[in-house]
Amino acid sequence: MSYRLFCVKIIGTFDKPVFNFLDQHTNLSFDEAVERCRENGFMYPGSFKDELESQGVEVMETLIDTAPLQNKWRQENNLPLSDMFDKNDTFFAQIKKFKPDVVYFQTFFALAPEVRKWIRKECPSVRLVVGHRGFPLDDAAGYEDVDAVFLGYPKHHDVWHKVGVKTFNSLHAFDADLLPAIQQKVREIEPINFSFIGHTGWGSGPHDGRYFDMRKMMDELPLTVYGHEPNKPIPVIGGLSPDVRVRLRQSFLEASKYAPQMSLKALHKIGRVLDMPVLVRAVEATMRRKKFGPDPVPPKMEDCWWYHVSPIGSLYPDRFRPSRFGLDYLALLAASKLTWNRHQDTPGSGANMRLFEACGVGTCQLVDAREEVVACYEPGVEIVTYDSIEDCLEKARWLLNNPVEREKIAKAGQRRTLKDHTTRHRVQDIHNHLVDLLRDLDSIHSIAAASEPYVKLG
Repeated sequence: MSYRLFCVKIIGTFDKPVFNFLDQHTNLSFDEAVERCRENGFMYPGSFKDELESQGVEVMETLIDTAPLQNKWRQENNLPLSDMFDKNDTFFAQIKKFKPDVVYFQTFFALAPEVRKWIRKECPSVRLVVGHRGFPLDDAAGYEDVDAVFLGYPKHHDVWHKVGVKTFNSLHAFDADLLPAIQQKVREIEPINFSFIGHTGWGSGPHDGRYFDMRKMMDELPLTVYGHEPNKPIPVIGGLSPDVRVRLRQSFLEASKYAPQMSLKALHKIGRVLDMPVLVRAVEATMRRKKFGPDPVPPKMEDCWWYHVSPIGSLYPDRFRPSRFGLDYLALLAASKLTWNRHQDTPGSGANMRLFEACGVGTCQLVDAREEVVACYEPGVEIVTYDSIEDCLEKARWLLNNPVEREKIAKAGQRRTLKDHTTRHRVQDIHNHLVDLLRDLDSIHSIAAASEPYVKLG
């Protein structure tokens, strides 16, 4: 069965390396730039489009929050450019032109909920709005417009069913097509004895366990952290406390009904020129509210645990490096003799992206024991699991001192990944489910069309 699918992806917090990459390739067309982004590992999962196209699906995908890329598309389609990039406006222009049957969100963070609910109004060709959710959600209220969700965690389906959303299991995966490029980059990197690569937990509510365990690991072991943490405060806005910055954003939202459009655009340009992301986000939220309605109220900073502790980068500056993205991130994993993985504490949240990526690149992985983890890999054979931070420290020391056994586990984990946990495996399942959903819609419409109209007699 053939259908048209528009895949929505984002860069999120790693926008600068992608923007820099696109600035170096301004001569590329939109399609060429998207393809280069795939080749560089910027579009997880990168082979999603190719795998779907091999099933006869017509696919368009983009990085919705990436202004240089989206503006290329606007130029090629004779749409005006503005100093203030409007990702929502460009998104709606793209789906109107492409006319997809399915809009697929690799992450629902790509659009605010009140914007997403306009999709069918703006593009009547859309029959299904679906997407992937890679970690648990306590309450799915606000997702009633979504038809189906592919969940990366097997135990949290009920919250979606309560609001009428169908769910399917779809774990994260490793993009095996990137292996040759990863191996090429590894040749340019010094080997890393013991690494953690990713979000340190500081600045993230659900990751307090990771943050505090990381501090114990760094106190006792030669762990090198390539960590992502929220930006340090910056001049002017950064001089304000976090709660005042939240109030600043809220004041922009309250002023939205009075602020002229031109004033908001001017503030947005000032924020971009002075590199003031808090101001930029506040103005963008105000613009969204004017067009689509209010955003959810953000939490108070003082209620967040990480507001009261120091980031890892300031506590261990000698062993803290900036995190990486795309191929650079995967190559760091591959260059690591041993890597540590620690999930968030939410029950049922095992099997994160790093689980499959670390095994996929052929690195020995030390990971907290979760039911979801051991369902994918055999402990002691394909991965090494631990039950407590003390157990973790002991096993890390053993693995660092036993390279032969460590390498044997790494190779077994990679073999298992390539056998069962690649993008190809996941996309095949997603495609099958989408075909079933579309056929169900066709059946409903066929029954409705065949029914005789009701005529009241007498």
